[in-house]
Formats: sequence, C-alpha cells, structure tokens
Amino acid sequence: MAQLAAATAAPPHLKAIFPVGLSSDLYDLVRPGGLMNKTFIGGWSVATAVAATRSEHLLRGPLLEAARKLFQHPRVHAKTATMNGEAALGALQGVMRGSYPSEPWDEIWQNLALSRPFRDDWWQERSLMSRLGTIGVPVHLGCDWDNAPVHLPSTFDTWAGFQRLTEDERPPVRMTLLGPGGLNWPWESLHTEALAWFDHWLKGRDTGIMEGPPIRYVLPGAGDDQWRTADRWPPTEAVLTPFTLQADGALVRGGRTDGSRSYLAHAQTAARPSRAAHRPDLPDVLSWTTPPLAADLDFAGNIELRLDASITDCDTSWIVALEAVDEAGGSTFITPGWLRASLREADEQRSTPGRPVFSCTTPTAVPPGETVHYRIPLCPNARRLPAGHRLRLTVGGSDADGGVPKALGMEHQPAGGVSVNTVHAGSTLWLPVLARG
Repeated sequence: MAQLAAATAAPPHLKAIFPVGLSSDLYDLVRPGGLMNKTFIGGWSVATAVAATRSEHLLRGPLLEAARKLFQHPRVHAKTATMNGEAALGALQGVMRGSYPSEPWDEIWQNLALSRPFRDDWWQERSLMSRLGTIGVPVHLGCDWDNAPVHLPSTFDTWAGFQRLTEDERPPVRMTLLGPGGLNWPWESLHTEALAWFDHWLKGRDTGIMEGPPIRYVLPGAGDDQWRTADRWPPTEAVLTPFTLQADGALVRGGRTDGSRSYLAHAQTAARPSRAAHRPDLPDVLSWTTPPLAADLDFAGNIELRLDASITDCDTSWIVALEAVDEAGGSTFITPGWLRASLREADEQRSTPGRPVFSCTTPTAVPPGETVHYRIPLCPNARRLPAGHRLRLTVGGSDADGGVPKALGMEHQPAGGVSVNTVHAGSTLWLPVLARG
C-alpha cells in the first residue's frame, strides 16, 4: 500500500515498485460491497496505531529480533508455511494491548468504522485509483488466491485501472498470483521475481523478468507446479458460463427457472425463541450445489452472481461464499462476495461482464416485496475441481458463526433489519470456465 502511494507522488529517485498484497482504495478495503469488514478493521486499526507510536529502537530491538528468529526455526516455519497472515488479524486485538494516543487514532477509527458508512470525499481523498495515471515507474502486482477478503480484489482492480490508461500513460505492469499460503512468507515465495525485477529496472540486467505474457498464475487443485500465463485478465480462454440456481437447491447449467426459496436474514436470528411454536420455519442461509462433476472443471477469471430476489425490509446484506466439495463431503473455501442491497446500483459504463462496479455513494431503499435484480461480484479466483467433486454456492445475510462460510475468519457487519429474503429460480452464477485442451 505504501509503495503505490509513494509512486503517485513521483519522487525522482524511485525507479520501480513491487507491491504485493496491496489495497488501492480504502473504502473497498474496509467496506467491501458496502459491508464493514469488522474483523479486519478491528485488528488492523489497533495494530497500526500501536506500531506507529513505538520507537524505532523497539521495532528494531531485541524483542522483535527474537520473534524473527523464532519464526525462522524450521519447525515453526513449517507450521506457518501455509497459514495466511490475514487470518491472524482477529488475534491481533488480543495481542496488541499497548496504549496509544487518542488523536489521531480514535478519530481515524471512528471515520473507518462508524461515521462514514458510504463513499464520500473523505474516502475519495484516500483512494489511489484516480491517481494511477501519475505513476511513471514499473509496477509488479501480486497476491495469493486465499486473500480474497482483503487484498486480492484490489490487486485486480488496480490491474484493471492501469489497463484503462492509454499506452502513453501506462507504465510497465505485471502481475503474479500465488497459490494458497503464498503471502505468508512473500520474501521467499517471490524472492527470485523481486530480485529479478529490481535488477532489471535498477541495474539494467537482462534477468528475463519482462519475457512472456504479463500475468502468471497458479491454478489451485491442478496438482502441478506449472505457471499458467495470460495476456489479459480475465484470461482470453475463460468463457463466462451460467449455472442456474434452481428451486430444489441444485446448481446446474441450463436449469429450471420456476419457483423460489427463502431464508431469514440477519445475524440476530441466531437468538430465536426456544419454544418450537415460535420458531420461524426458515433457514438462516441457502445453498445450491452442482451434481458430481463428470469431468475436471477448470476456471479462472471474474465471477458474478446475478440474483433476482425480493426482501421484506428496505435493506439487507447479500453475503456469498463459493466452495469446492469433495467426494467425502469435505469443503474447501474458494471465494466470497458481498453487497449491501441499498448500494446495488452498478456503474454500467465501468462494469464489465463478471465484474460489476459500484460507486457506493448514495443508498437507495429496496422496495419491500418487489423482485429486484442484483449483480453481486465475487472476488476473482481460479481453481480446478476434479471429476466427482461438486461446487457449492451459499447465500445469506451474515457470515457470523452458523451463517455463510467466511474467508480467513473475516466477519462483516450486516445491514438492515430482520428480513425474509426470497431468491427466485433462474438467478445465475456466472463462472469463467477454461476450455480443456
């Protein structure tokens, strides 16, 4: 994040940057789809305040040096090799107990978490997306597929922002997408690439870092160490394919479009009355699952849920999770999506198939009981699902425990009150399916 911000200031001695795991837009980082990521903002804001007010002697002193040596121990290092660092943010609130001055940190937290739920000038001043055209140095973006609730969406948004610039405005840009756990030790997972990048741009060495297509990515589940490449994102060979959400809970290509399903939305619904006569006969979430796949399914690119639904309140949270389900019934989280219903208006001039873009500036109440069409972006992702496995889509109003499965333990603040949300059959999940050679 700091690298990209520095580059927009165009300091004369800066020659190249390698920002891995960045966020270019503060609003999208804190409130994806208009729903506050309360796990992230709680841990990140406290850790930032504590670290920023400590002396350099402490930050470079014996305590952190001991921690560094601990994580270099082979056994400890091996245990954390596939543990995404973002998953530890919730624990930071319990660890970072040091005091810090109320100003400016309390004011910053209030702006992030309380007083500015919608995009306004305060957020816009802190967004780098409108300033990408001021960056004149080469940029190497990167992230891993697991980081979908924090930095992965911005990696793709930043890539797309650079592509919207003219050739004269756009600096050399490349992007690498790592497999699960790739960001835990980025100085190891991208050590070769980072050195080659800076040797090329700072020392003029022919390291080969600029050869081949500008995008490299791992395809999780493929069972190999091969890099896939692409000239653009989404990859040219990715075909957006609709999977229909049927009323019977099936997720199929070209399925039936009659009927509907309903659930009760809001985190508070977990506290239902204990007397059976008073218990609403509705689930807290809905899931749709494909039949076992007849052949391997590869996908890579942008993913979108196009939802036709009605609600009984004037606002609600659409929280979405996509999972892979193996033959034994075990599930693996793939990618999430979020949208506050009152912020549903998409900017069609900036949107692309599979990737709607929202300005999130002016909330519009949802007409209760009316069917409304929603375009809900899921974070772009890639995967191979083997034959016999299934794909499961879950939709609900909360990702608290017992709700929609959550990515890296991240929970979001629900919007609206208690609502009966009805999803109509014929709603579709658009998946970027790769042709198999």
